[in-house]
Amino acid sequence: MADPEVTTSTPVGTTPTPAVTTHIRVPGIQNSFDQELKVADVLAAHRTRMASERTLMGWIRTSISMITFGFTLAKTVEYALQQGVLGKGNLAGVRADAPLRVGYFLVILATVALAAALLQHWTFVRGLPKGRDGRSVDLAATTAAFIVILGILIMLNLFFRIGPL
Repeated sequence: MADPEVTTSTPVGTTPTPAVTTHIRVPGIQNSFDQELKVADVLAAHRTRMASERTLMGWIRTSISMITFGFTLAKTVEYALQQGVLGKGNLAGVRADAPLRVGYFLVILATVALAAALLQHWTFVRGLPKGRDGRSVDLAATTAAFIVILGILIMLNLFFRIGPL
């Protein structure tokens, strides 16, 4: 199969839009091809990449909130149970370990949701045209990866009592 040829035509009396050669990877197709993109197309790809990063940062913010609230709730209830403050009759019909389980659930949910958002961001950005913006590291994705690792460490602490707290 021959590489597709891109031709552009410019109406008489107008200035042609400068083109930038970039490497396009089409999902589902093994081989890739070079194509000339107009500057507007390159800028649209940059905007799309930044929108994906903003979405990932929203997931980061939400996950941090859920992890910290879940960890705090679990540790507070755990301490109250150890001190005997919470027990039978103190929660009016609610099991004493119910808030502890809610805390565990929040930490698990936040970590899994952020890992899924990171995977979605990574696969989406891989399909975009390679830009020449000079960035070699996606800071939002790196931050999300560290927070997923932090969430896993917090889960280890809560479930297996591994760590300083």
